[in-house]
Amino acid sequence: MERKNIAVIFGGTSSEYGVSIQSAAAVPVNFPKRYSAVPV
Repeated sequence: MERKNIAVIFGGTSSEYGVSIQSAAAVPVNFPKRYSAVPV
């Protein structure tokens, strides 16, 4: 089965920037293996 690409959009200019980066880093680790997470 071909893996589907999923865009992970993160960052921004808010005070929660660090939380966004940490959350984005957790996505590829915890997403089902049939998807490929691509950071944007």
